[in-house]
Amino acid sequence: MRAKHNNNIFRSGLGWKTAAWLSFVVAGIAVAACNKTFENNLRDDYGPGGGAGKKQKMLVILVDGAAGLEVQKSRAPYLTVMSDNAIYSWNGLTDTKKTPVTNALGWATLLTGVTADKHKVTGEDFTGSALQQYPTLFARLKQEKPGARTVAYGATAAFIDNLAADATEKKTYASDAAVKDAALAELTKGSGDLVLAQFHDVDAAGAAGAYSANDAGYKAAILKTDEYVQTLVESLTSRATYALENWMIIVTSNKGSVLASDPVAADKLAYDDSRRNTFFVCYAPNLKVSYKPGSLPFSGTTPVYQGGSAAATRAIGSDIGNLLDFGASGSYTIECKVKIPAGNFNYPAFLSKRSTFARDSVGWVLFLEGNYWQINFGQLGSGNRQIRGAAIADGKWHTLTVTINQQNATTRRVETFTDGVYYDGGITDASRNINGYGNLTSRAAFQIGQLNPDNVTGLSGYNVTDVKIYDTAFSRDYVGTTFCRTALPVGDPYERNLIGYWSGREIATVGGRKALAGVSGKYATTPGFSNDKLALYLSGNYGTSSFVEVLPNICPTPDANSFKVVPNSVDLVTQVCAWLGVNPPASWQLDGSTWLTSFMNL
Repeated sequence: MRAKHNNNIFRSGLGWKTAAWLSFVVAGIAVAACNKTFENNLRDDYGPGGGAGKKQKMLVILVDGAAGLEVQKSRAPYLTVMSDNAIYSWNGLTDTKKTPVTNALGWATLLTGVTADKHKVTGEDFTGSALQQYPTLFARLKQEKPGARTVAYGATAAFIDNLAADATEKKTYASDAAVKDAALAELTKGSGDLVLAQFHDVDAAGAAGAYSANDAGYKAAILKTDEYVQTLVESLTSRATYALENWMIIVTSNKGSVLASDPVAADKLAYDDSRRNTFFVCYAPNLKVSYKPGSLPFSGTTPVYQGGSAAATRAIGSDIGNLLDFGASGSYTIECKVKIPAGNFNYPAFLSKRSTFARDSVGWVLFLEGNYWQINFGQLGSGNRQIRGAAIADGKWHTLTVTINQQNATTRRVETFTDGVYYDGGITDASRNINGYGNLTSRAAFQIGQLNPDNVTGLSGYNVTDVKIYDTAFSRDYVGTTFCRTALPVGDPYERNLIGYWSGREIATVGGRKALAGVSGKYATTPGFSNDKLALYLSGNYGTSSFVEVLPNICPTPDANSFKVVPNSVDLVTQVCAWLGVNPPASWQLDGSTWLTSFMNL
């Protein structure tokens, strides 16, 4: 099985460390086991009879240097059409390690079905490789199906010479166009059981310009290769024996860009690294896709917060200091995800920067009243000001957003959103203006959980995750289109405004104490700053809850756990073998999985 990675916080240093993660079944979709034969599932995934009596054939098209997200942005027309009958992902990975990405590494991962930790191809010259211990797909098929005809045509000699030497027929050509013509001739009249075409122009265009759909040369190369893909795939129907064959087509890339990782986020996840970003389209004309691509599972292990006494569960930022104070002016955004049991509640707090709920207590607090939520601001001599949100006490996950917008010298407007929807509720502009409340700086620690000693109201068994504080006010449109996210995706325009983010879906140990780890985009480059300063230390009585849910109102940002639920480079060998009826033994030590209806697109 491939390595699994433990991460639920915003592209933090945890992202590259391996740890076990529970396999799961979501909406009736099970992730296929490694080395499991595809034949057992053909009846369900390839139509009635599973193609009985027809010969299995495979076409593999490799597109060097095609970064998955940039291919998606380029809107290559034929790949888009193929995805309607495909298992696909624009967020595949060539590898999850920090090993420098090269064409050779990407090719070797694809053709051996194991990661660079095993095949040892890390440079461009294959020096020190372990290809004898982990042979290529062509070598495996030569041994397991000696009668099979395998064909490899490529635009790069290093690929053909090092990874296709065991193909029945192999040849290097001087251009992608020549590779296309050779593959077309084979597909039209040849007898190949596995035909592989390797194209290199996209990578060359990226190296000459930029690995971006905004670069004219790179996009043009993608679209030209898309035309080649269309020509090859559509040629299959002209074969004299087509009615007697079952063809599966895989189009994928060996790697993404050659750009260095963002130096500010040196410990970022592999999904944030454009060098490792690949795409994977596994297509068959009659493939039955029972689960349409949509969302990744929302998952983690979170504290279950309890109230009702001085021992209520709390996660307290005792070392944060004044980093989260809102002061007398300025714009901010608060966001969190909550799951509140069904019921009606009398003022229990669940997120705050305030010492008590008492009148004239300075700061702010998110709390429940009845079955809906509100934010309350307090100031000495001014009492409390409350702005409400929608009903959320229904046992379901919701995203709550508060924007505090310093519009001018006299107006500091507060707006609330539930699952991205602005709550009007007849609240007047004057009531939304907290400018008169002055300096909201509080000596109290930032915390998740109920305040002590007041508001002991019996609220228990609730969850709070994905807490974010920004030093800017989001627009209504931005909230409406991004509320469902968990961690920020790479390149988010507000990354440097993020004062703190706590996923709350992973309990860490910080300084020997159980805590919810936090990370900052705003202070990431500040000398002497450590994310440990943001730790929310757990106290009181609490249990934990592990969950995996696919939800229409939450769209988790891809993290290391996602590597288990999307197609990746190491899956190519297992998928090809499964389609051609070869059941890889455990001794092959493959790291890939077969992807039937067990997939999700990002």
